[in-house]
Amino acid sequence: MSPAAYLPDWLAPLFLDHLPFEACARVWDVIFLEGDAFLYRAALAVLGVLEPRLFFPDKKELLELLRCVLGEED
Repeated sequence: MSPAAYLPDWLAPLFLDHLPFEACARVWDVIFLEGDAFLYRAALAVLGVLEPRLFFPDKKELLELLRCVLGEED
């Protein structure tokens, strides 16, 4: 799965639509502190958390998971 399929949806709203508010606020704090390079480290951390659930044979199911990320489903 290409990062272009899900990463812009994460980075454009700065994770606001995809993380619980508390986690999003922490990401924003670190972005202000360390700069925008942290966005990619945060995205890698999210993928690390999701790693056990990323082995779907169905591309549609995988894309749905990546677009929802850590919202209300967890």
